Amino acid sequence: MPKEVKPRERKFVFALVLIASVSAGVLGVSVAIKRHREWLDARWHYADRQEIEAREALKTPPVLVLKGTVDGREFEIIMRGFTNYFRKETWGAPRGKRTLLGGQKPGGYAVEIRTADFHGQRQYGWWGTRRGGGGGGSEGYLDDLVPGRNLWSSSGFVGLGHKYERHVYLWKEESASTKWEEDCEDWMQDGDIRIPRKILLKESGGNYSSKWTHPTREFKIQGFKFQDEPSADWFEAQVKEHFPPHWIQTRTNTPADVVSGISTNK
Repeated sequence: MPKEVKPRERKFVFALVLIASVSAGVLGVSVAIKRHREWLDARWHYADRQEIEAREALKTPPVLVLKGTVDGREFEIIMRGFTNYFRKETWGAPRGKRTLLGGQKPGGYAVEIRTADFHGQRQYGWWGTRRGGGGGGSEGYLDDLVPGRNLWSSSGFVGLGHKYERHVYLWKEESASTKWEEDCEDWMQDGDIRIPRKILLKESGGNYSSKWTHPTREFKIQGFKFQDEPSADWFEAQVKEHFPPHWIQTRTNTPADVVSGISTNK
């Protein structure tokens, strides 16, 4: 006659079965998550500047305008070829918008500009919004990562070559380094023209004593258009409008293929 299982023993066996089931479930979920991450990473195509330069330039008007949102802000990017780049992000109320009590409502904007001999970014704000930024000459334009600029080669607009395309730039010195990563996810397509629907911009780095990582910025592109204007002079005028004279410095540019200390390898 089978031995009767005591209630205490029955509870112990049940607990073991439950623990084993939960452990198996957790392990299964962990494996599934790991495989999903591996699948996500495997779909990315790493495109360096050499590959982008080798792509055939499409026949488009010289200026591309992108509009969308990032971090709760609205943005507009205006690019005339690879050289001239202007991005403006706006948030809150415009200057002069008052409350019922007459006070200025909070708001502001930030700009980032590239021309043949200038690069800089600056933020303006009112009623408690921080302002600041910087600017100056630059010698490494082909390796200067700002969102959307890799849609251009030096010959013209080339767009995305892959639906999930990643651009990675690494700057190194003896005791410090900075890594930029631009992920272009999915695309809007009009014939041969392919514009990313989303751009994730990541930046990290470190030195001999510490490491740092900036929060990922997610640019959601809601629309684009090509046009003939503005001219290159407009971008130069924006530099003078948004940056004080002592920030505007120019230097003779080093040829793009011999920029010191920059790598586009992943």
